[in-house]
Amino acid sequence: MGFGSFGAAGGGVVRSADELPDELVVATGGDLVYDAVDSDGAKWRVHEFLSSGLFSVSSPGDVEFDLAAGGGGGGWSGGGGGGAGGHLGGRCRVDVLTYPVVIGAGGAAGSGTSFPERRGNRGSSSNALGMSVLGGGGGAGGVEEVQFCDGASGGGASFRSANGGTLLGNALSQDAVIGQGYEGGFAVALTGDGRGCGGGGAGGPGTSLVDYSTSQDGGVGVVAVVAGVERGLCGGGSGSPLGNSTHGGGSVDAWLNGENGTQNTGGGGGGAGGTGTVAGNGGSGVFIVRYRIA
Repeated sequence: MGFGSFGAAGGGVVRSADELPDELVVATGGDLVYDAVDSDGAKWRVHEFLSSGLFSVSSPGDVEFDLAAGGGGGGWSGGGGGGAGGHLGGRCRVDVLTYPVVIGAGGAAGSGTSFPERRGNRGSSSNALGMSVLGGGGGAGGVEEVQFCDGASGGGASFRSANGGTLLGNALSQDAVIGQGYEGGFAVALTGDGRGCGGGGAGGPGTSLVDYSTSQDGGVGVVAVVAGVERGLCGGGSGSPLGNSTHGGGSVDAWLNGENGTQNTGGGGGGAGGTGTVAGNGGSGVFIVRYRIA
């Protein structure tokens, strides 16, 4: 298996260890730069942008990449999980240029006692190599009749908001090439103890709430293989109070605080439990680019 391996939003490139591309990229930039050998013995150079910066190319060629935006914040007091930041992964050509890289921040968690402060905030977009991914939608706050929490992946609904977050720009999000994420879970107008639905992930929708026996899991993210290690990106935050999250999202445990989405994963923040608990912030985005070296 080659070094590049992606989830539902992209495709990896497989090369044999002794097959080098006709053009070898030479570039600088990033917060972390290192060399790694994949399972086939092929050598790669990896640049990780954990914050905004410049990717300067002095020799052109093909690169593989993962680009993630900031995740949405979780909703307050029985709130929904934040939607994951958008994800794009694959292969493209870089020219002799200096490319600006913008890493989106995670959205702040919902707080306070009134609408719209209960709702989690949308994450910020990330941009690199002329491509852009949208931030994740914020999770719905508890005890709100209706609200939409849009983003690359939608935020989860609360127990009183029957509509989960929808994809921002459905025409784009449903495109087979562009698809950046999935919708947040939805809820019926239940009464009683507050529960929130899972935020959408880059690899699947958030779990909806149909009855009180349901766990409100965040939507699954995608997996990038970097330096031979699987890295989860862009998982949706779980809704309160019994959800879980896969590949980078925040989560909650019983009636406790929502967890923050992990930084530089694009994960959504977890929804808060009951009154007096705190929702999780969304995780910031990341840009990972790699190319073959001799």
